[in-house]
Amino acid sequence: MDAVKHLDPVWGTHAFVRALRHRLAGAVEHTGVPFYMVGETFVGDWGGGDGEEKIVKAYVSPLELNGQFDFPLYWVVLDAMARGTADMGGVVDLLNASRAFYGAEAVMSNFLGNHDVPRFVSHAAGQIADKWGKGSKEQGWHDPPGLPSSPDPFARARMAFAFLMTVPGIPLVYYGDEIGMPGAGDPDNRRMMQFEGLSAEQTALREAVGKLAHARTEHVATRTGHVVKIKGDKDFLAYAAVATGDAVVVLLNRGDARTETLSLPNGVPTTIPLTDVLGGASYTATGGQITVQVPRLGSVVLAP
Repeated sequence: MDAVKHLDPVWGTHAFVRALRHRLAGAVEHTGVPFYMVGETFVGDWGGGDGEEKIVKAYVSPLELNGQFDFPLYWVVLDAMARGTADMGGVVDLLNASRAFYGAEAVMSNFLGNHDVPRFVSHAAGQIADKWGKGSKEQGWHDPPGLPSSPDPFARARMAFAFLMTVPGIPLVYYGDEIGMPGAGDPDNRRMMQFEGLSAEQTALREAVGKLAHARTEHVATRTGHVVKIKGDKDFLAYAAVATGDAVVVLLNRGDARTETLSLPNGVPTTIPLTDVLGGASYTATGGQITVQVPRLGSVVLAP
């Protein structure tokens, strides 16, 4: 449901959403499989429970939406992984704060782009001047961003997809983001999809997203587990997604190449190898610790 907070005030927003949920339940829920109903409420940065995220939460309940697109989380991922202006370590902190605030009943949808914001890879290439996309609509008409020539924006997108695909919620992949389509503000962010003639970097990003999506289907921890931050600083983030009998460990490095020795939290296997679903390298813990080499702008997703 688009633009939830702007629904017709004559009927009352909540009345409309509740009526629609009730009618959908009667019309389509005949198999016992719940019908997922997600909303879009465009809001700004996270305010710690006192900001615009209250508007998002207001429509999430068993009688209304199952969840909404998590804009407050999007902004910090954009800041940290695309634009490089926020600390990497704060991403998981906000994720967990968001999950606690919206509640166990909420199934939020996490995303890297949609029809209202400039393309992620164009942000990552420094082609979008403003985080909020101010002036980007005019840019799309007069000076639209082209495909980045540097591999770095694609590496940043791969990092963000590694996060998107390994944390609870339902990922939204806006068409073209999986190949790093460029674009400024609406409507430049709605270019025709490119299916052929992909660059090497576009192909590599698409393949990485496919591997991450496959790993998500194989590991329940990425879908319903709890997320434990292992280490975080300005340029580096390591965390584990842990569920009963399953776990993945994710290392995301925005800076130069580094070697990290991490203490694994409870629930992560320490007696069997963990294999990087992106690069294929395997690591085995020693004394509950694991040492991993992470390249510059690197993403490592370790799973048993």
